[in-house]
Amino acid sequence: MNAQLPSSAESVADAIWEQAMQSGLHPGDRIGAERELADRYAVSRWVIRKALEILEEKELILRTNGRSGGIFVAHKKVVRDLGKVAGLPAYLRSHGEPRHATDLLQHNCIVYTGFAHGNRWVFDSEQGRQTIEVPSTLGVNSADAMYGAVLSHIGIARVPHWVVGDDIERGRVRRLLPDDYPTPLPIHIVYPQTRLLSARARCFIEFLLDELAP
Repeated sequence: MNAQLPSSAESVADAIWEQAMQSGLHPGDRIGAERELADRYAVSRWVIRKALEILEEKELILRTNGRSGGIFVAHKKVVRDLGKVAGLPAYLRSHGEPRHATDLLQHNCIVYTGFAHGNRWVFDSEQGRQTIEVPSTLGVNSADAMYGAVLSHIGIARVPHWVVGDDIERGRVRRLLPDDYPTPLPIHIVYPQTRLLSARARCFIEFLLDELAP
């Protein structure tokens, strides 16, 4: 029975997305909540969670928590060169500097727990794309916490450029793997579902899209 669940989850994921598109939903529109979807498709919430993970990995949906939370059609803009793999020079002197993405398997990596698979780091290079399941003893839920762990000699992290860029230029930390580029990450703009978006909100969204465009 369990062996069939991933297949069921994939089928449910396809059904959720097909229904969203047939309903004419747009970025920012609410698809529903886990319980609603479980009732709608007559499956367990476990299967729904697996289906939503599939849609999240495809960057088709966004999940939020809280009273007004739920599952929404994603409105994303991919930012080029968002992440830098960085390490403190003192840590690298003690543990060695990784020269290739696979060398990360010999290091302790600080991972971001906000992703379904935070320890799955994907890189692009002239040799193609490769996925590394990095070893980790610490997971955190913010970029500042990741960088704080790097500065505390705990290990190596993939940190957003706006957090680490200045310190890389100053030499406080070292950018690693210059020939292996972390794949870009999406930034989602989330706003309440409404038929009429205020001019102020629309201007802010357009500003973000222009500023963060590749």
